[in-house]
Amino acid sequence: RIETKIVPPHIAESWVRSRYYGVDPFCITPKAYLSPADYQERISQNGPLIQLTTPILENVFKSFGAAQYVVSLYDKDGYHMIRLGNPEDIRIRARHGVREGLCFDENHLGTCGFALAKKLRRAVRVTGCENYLSLLHQMAGVYSPIVDPLSKDLVGVIAVGGADLFHYHPSHPGRSLY
Repeated sequence: RIETKIVPPHIAESWVRSRYYGVDPFCITPKAYLSPADYQERISQNGPLIQLTTPILENVFKSFGAAQYVVSLYDKDGYHMIRLGNPEDIRIRARHGVREGLCFDENHLGTCGFALAKKLRRAVRVTGCENYLSLLHQMAGVYSPIVDPLSKDLVGVIAVGGADLFHYHPSHPGRSLY
């Protein structure tokens, strides 16, 4: 049973879907990754999106200064197209399985920022244990969908994430406040 006074409905509903999909909350399965060749093909297919968003994301990243945030662009299916961050932060994430070719869709990783922005078609904030995958419990992020204004199709998702976004508040155990 999910405590609905603590867990927002969109998170609870996603947890239920994640369990239904058979997502393991304790590890990333090999099926969640593309092969290097398939990943490079996806990068090529998303060339226009990458070219259009790169300067914007670089400006966002630079605006944070020395803060340890990662600015990302996901394609419509949940694969990282761009990840801007401190190289050590990127290496740490890679050691935990968050690397090129990983799919952040709900049927692969469960509840996470990309999956919710895709499903809800609106900006979302996901913090710590709201993520279904336990290895993401140390992270928080803000995710915003990019939607084609004519077709209303999802084009991608932009995100800003990092451990520094996550602040516990003692009056709200298990939740975070900004």
